[in-house]
Amino acid sequence: MKNQRFDALTAHPPWQQALAAISRGKHVALYDATESQRAYMVAALAASNGKQVIYVCSSEQAAMRAAEDCAHLLDGRAGLVPAQELQFIRAARSRDTQWRRLTVLDRAMEGRMRVLCMAADTLLLRLMPRKAYEGAVITVRTGQEHDMDTLTARLTVMGYERVDMVEGRGQYAVRGDLLDVFPPCADDAVRIEFFDTQVDAIRSFDTLTQRSTQTMETVRLTPAVEYFVKEDDRVRAADAMRQAIERSASARSRMLDQYALPPNEDAGDAAVHPYGLDQLMLDAQRLEEEGYFTGIQEWTHLVMPESVGLWDLFPDALIVIDTPG
Repeated sequence: MKNQRFDALTAHPPWQQALAAISRGKHVALYDATESQRAYMVAALAASNGKQVIYVCSSEQAAMRAAEDCAHLLDGRAGLVPAQELQFIRAARSRDTQWRRLTVLDRAMEGRMRVLCMAADTLLLRLMPRKAYEGAVITVRTGQEHDMDTLTARLTVMGYERVDMVEGRGQYAVRGDLLDVFPPCADDAVRIEFFDTQVDAIRSFDTLTQRSTQTMETVRLTPAVEYFVKEDDRVRAADAMRQAIERSASARSRMLDQYALPPNEDAGDAAVHPYGLDQLMLDAQRLEEEGYFTGIQEWTHLVMPESVGLWDLFPDALIVIDTPG
């Protein structure tokens, strides 16, 4: 059904000229529009064109407002791609932002998002290639054959945490012939019931009451992390990481010699193994064993040289760049 919200704009001759130029692959600049008007034009562009739109805003707050406006105009088919959080110390961090980013990108790759709004620095993100991501998604249907051990092993590689009882996203639990799992991109956790190796039933359930709520025919188990290294590439990736760590340690040693800094007599082994490098070596070991470690995004260019920019996930998308007001 035609979206009548944009009739006034689509009847405007300058807008028609802009659309014609865009369809010919031209760069178009529009001026003197307020923030809300710019979001309206982005939504109209997405509605009038078969292509998705990447809307790059001047800040995270502006991107949030644009996502809300575009979602309202496009019946929910727009979303915010959150920027990566900065972390200056090594500590446990919430994965909610990562999961919100995965959810929006997953829905966009499925064609359920017309507009992706983001701050400029979000474009610096390195991500798994689209083919690798889509190949990692596990689709489970009622009546299919699945080996429980193989399925749970794949979930672990994809960043899921095994727990006794599923209470939040990115977790899975095994209880006899039942597999409970909460995909980050799903609204509800799901319970997969097996009869030997056959999927007998799939139901969504409430994580608070643990009671089933709805019968399902199929469920998509999407990755719980943005980056993970496949088993065949783990040794190579871990070796590349270790070499980089050793080069860093060597450079630090040369700096100490150059500036003749006095040795710390109380440092003990820390003088030989500078603070932090041992932990990085442990990260490399975990990468080799599990394919993932906390903070892997800082090493993506090295351990995942095939990683791509966000725009590479949507090569046919139109890119609209906002300017600071």
